Amino acid sequence: MTDVSCKFCGSKNVVKYGLAFGKVEEGIVQRYRCKDCFRTFKIGNEDETQTDDIIPDRSEPAE
Repeated sequence: MTDVSCKFCGSKNVVKYGLAFGKVEEGIVQRYRCKDCFRTFKIGNEDETQTDDIIPDRSEPAE
């Protein structure tokens, strides 16, 4: 198992969050979601644009 940490806040509290289509040379890459800052990201080139999607935590009821 790889030791993945959030690229935004550094937390190790991340989970797999589907797949993303990368550049042609990357193919399909794993996406991750941080359970602390709720952002999604993928592991890969450091110079690529990182996603800044903030997804609401669905495990708690909405108010």
